[in-house]
Amino acid sequence: MRLTLATAMVVALLGASGCAGSRVAARLNNKPAPSFALQSLDGTTVRLSDYRGKPVVLALWALG
Repeated sequence: MRLTLATAMVVALLGASGCAGSRVAARLNNKPAPSFALQSLDGTTVRLSDYRGKPVVLALWALG
């Protein structure tokens, strides 16, 4: 089964929160991830679209 970035993010977030995310993940499967851009530590802008067709791993965390 091939997971898209959006599906992987939703499943990870819902799994971490304890929610059953199988229905949400099923709706997002095989759909493109939403476009977004972030600024890197050196000040350059990095866009998700720059990595189209390549595996991308997002590590989302927060200190609280």
